[in-house]
Amino acid sequence: MATLRIILGVIGGYAAMAALIMVWAFVVVVMIYPELAPVDGKPVYPPLDHPGFVAELPVNLVAGFLGGLVCALIAGAGRKVSVAIMIGLMLAMSLPNLFLYGDVKPLWANIAAPILGITGVLAGYTAIARGRGKQA
Repeated sequence: MATLRIILGVIGGYAAMAALIMVWAFVVVVMIYPELAPVDGKPVYPPLDHPGFVAELPVNLVAGFLGGLVCALIAGAGRKVSVAIMIGLMLAMSLPNLFLYGDVKPLWANIAAPILGITGVLAGYTAIARGRGKQA
């Protein structure tokens, strides 16, 4: 049962982060920067100095915090393991972005986004661990 909760914690944490980031992307494209909407089903890549790259950074932190909270809550006693797996997956999944989006997204944004996301996950985990009366 503990292993299942650890796995579900990782899945739940990722789902929470993904949901928030998808909502943010929708808001950015539709309401703030409609010029970034796909044209004929093809993505539109903004210039490297576009303010949207800076605007996404706090969202990564908040999404990570939410993901860490959800992950730790679902995993229960196995929250340390669950959060460690989640962070490992975040690192593994962020490395290809450096190569896939290196020419359409600034390098600093590709590096800062996972760092802020992981920082958020650790903060969310710590909030749950301390709230449960245990050391983080």
